[in-house]
Amino acid sequence: MLRLETVLQQKKELSNNSQSKQSESGELLQNPQFKKGEESWWVSGGQLAVKNGEACVNITQPGSNNWDVILGQGGLGLENGQSYQVNFTARSSVETKFKALIQHDGAPYTGYFNEDISVGPTAKTYSFNFTQKEPSDAKTGFQFQLGAQKKLIFVLVTSR
Repeated sequence: MLRLETVLQQKKELSNNSQSKQSESGELLQNPQFKKGEESWWVSGGQLAVKNGEACVNITQPGSNNWDVILGQGGLGLENGQSYQVNFTARSSVETKFKALIQHDGAPYTGYFNEDISVGPTAKTYSFNFTQKEPSDAKTGFQFQLGAQKKLIFVLVTSR
């Protein structure tokens, strides 16, 4: 599962004029459980396939930078002072590390959330909370930066 949602208490306080694109559930990502295949997601530096309720990124050329391989989604918005929660379950074919981040979707790539994650063959669920302390930003993107690692297959487990 890959989810980015506002904390329930904060959702109740949001007005209908919110800059953030979010459904009634508070979900900011489109197609967060990959039920519509690859729709709304993009990948760079790897091949994305959705199989058996999992989004798999085959990384054959990891490059030398974290951003050389990315699974991401743009078109998100964050509001100053609002709290957010990032939840996902992931595994990979080998022990490795990657970054989960939310940043301005373009130069200067201002970072709002950035976590270094260790992952291996056993699926593990991760959950993080953060508050947007920077000014509101209607043009942000969510990314898993998977580059500068070994050749591997990275898997997001999307079924519960």
